[in-house]
Amino acid sequence: MKHVFILNPVSGRESAKALIPVIEDYFKNSEEEYEILKTEYAGHAKELAAQFHKEDNVCIYATGGDGTLWEVVNGLNPEVSFSIIPSGTGNDFFRMIEANIYDMAKLVKDTIEGEEIKIDYGVCNGMRFINCLCMGIDADVNARVCEVGKSSMVPKKMLYISSALKVIQHLNPLKFKAWIDGVEAEKEGLLAAVMNGRKYGGGFTPTPDSDFNDGVFDVCIVKPMKLAKLIPLLPKYFKGTHTNEKVVEMMHAKAVKFQFEQPINVSLDGEMFQMADIEAEIVESGLTLKLPRGSYHEHRK
Repeated sequence: MKHVFILNPVSGRESAKALIPVIEDYFKNSEEEYEILKTEYAGHAKELAAQFHKEDNVCIYATGGDGTLWEVVNGLNPEVSFSIIPSGTGNDFFRMIEANIYDMAKLVKDTIEGEEIKIDYGVCNGMRFINCLCMGIDADVNARVCEVGKSSMVPKKMLYISSALKVIQHLNPLKFKAWIDGVEAEKEGLLAAVMNGRKYGGGFTPTPDSDFNDGVFDVCIVKPMKLAKLIPLLPKYFKGTHTNEKVVEMMHAKAVKFQFEQPINVSLDGEMFQMADIEAEIVESGLTLKLPRGSYHEHRK
């Protein structure tokens, strides 16, 4: 098997770039073939991933942050395996894997020598996502983070918290039609999160019981409330202890549809879009992910 590292050299304030000698050092004592491909512009990781097919017998390593991973996932051809070398500022999906990221040399080694499992992914309006589809406050916060983060040196986790505090000062509940596995309902909420992963926004945990190979989305809708009640809910939402609150609706679904009167901010794995009509469905066991040796999910495969 050939190992192809699609690396964003500016990801994580160039922490991904620092992994190049780590990767090269590993393969000094290996007979296996490898290649490091550096991205040069937005969308490049998707283009690079799309070059490889099943017959090439490769594993593609998304080496960067959540944006690099999203592009790689959307470029993957059928039956091409992928893996993750987390070196961004968020790494939200990788948190599901529960592997040690403090010794990157060991993580690189354990990932290259890891084993593959099948995982679910979502398709929203023709685009893949493996972690989250979000709308409402959380998408508005992410839009602000994306804008402010371009010129800020503040850690992303703190940037999310500060952006959340800014956004919630102007609460605008969403009114929409929702179809959850085909069942129609009129809904109103401050946010809706459709999750294949468990965390987003640098650690917020809307669906603490999510798993990426259980065949369903976990859906969290937070109902409208006044700011005085929302503020004490936020720490619980961060920790994932909010699920039994009366203002929170939790569901499972294989397919969802949302319809809004006008386009709103929508976040797919952290990538921002404007949409009014949103449809998403789960694709069970549709991707092949290589996990690091010793990770939580590697033991559960």
